[in-house]
Amino acid sequence: MKETDYGLELLPELQESQALLLRKIIDFFQANDIHYFLTGGSVLGSIYYQNFLPYDDDVDLGIPRKDYTRLVEILKKEPQIFGKDTFSNHYSRDSDFKYPAIKAFNLNYNVTSLLENDNEISHPFIDIAPIDGSPTGNFEKKIFKIKFTLLAKLYAYSMVMINPNKKSKVIYQLQHLIAITLALFVKKDKQFFLKKLDNYIAKFDIESSEQSGTLLGRYGMKELVPSKDWGKGKNAQFSNIEVRIPEHPEDYINDLYGGYRTYTKEEFLEEWHIIILGKNSDLRF
Repeated sequence: MKETDYGLELLPELQESQALLLRKIIDFFQANDIHYFLTGGSVLGSIYYQNFLPYDDDVDLGIPRKDYTRLVEILKKEPQIFGKDTFSNHYSRDSDFKYPAIKAFNLNYNVTSLLENDNEISHPFIDIAPIDGSPTGNFEKKIFKIKFTLLAKLYAYSMVMINPNKKSKVIYQLQHLIAITLALFVKKDKQFFLKKLDNYIAKFDIESSEQSGTLLGRYGMKELVPSKDWGKGKNAQFSNIEVRIPEHPEDYINDLYGGYRTYTKEEFLEEWHIIILGKNSDLRF
């Protein structure tokens, strides 16, 4: 596909709108004494570009579990806590919400996902995930990995969160069959395995763990880094906004990604996941 097929000519405007949402979120966090870090690719963007990575549209935030739990309770009562042009959701307030962590949707723009099969109109978002710890002993680590991996796969299958573009036809059909079977099993509570997964990792506190991370993020256990990488955090710049990143960002980047290199346009486009449709003309407030 060409860049115009993705609507990428609108990306600079979308990034600007996402940066405004990020500012609102940070202001809310500061007003409510909620500690946070930029995580994942947003740390890369902050360190190497002081902005979004090229061809990136979202921001990843992590919050230590205690503050995250408090945030979930707040948004249960008011999903537009970050402004009238936003809507934040979490599975605990919406039985049809299939994602494991909070998503703050930017209602100003319409997009469709390339990872879904329904082509429904949605909105760009900022991910807000809990930062959890993990066991320290070797045996405990093995048990944790087995249980986490099992629950994560059962959750993904039960929610039919399978990307056919990333799998061979045979594997996709097998996974889809498992998904349909599990969906029947948990039809009274579609979030059964999601709740099990979230409750399980919430048991491990970041302060007493050698390794911690946003385990509910896209890469699961690969998100774990030494807890000392987080530290107390430090200030940095992101799209002209003062943000908090891990106290030791270079260590964090090395531990999470093994370092950083500049990617080509083609490599970025291979990971591109949405089609930008344009501004949301239906937004009224």
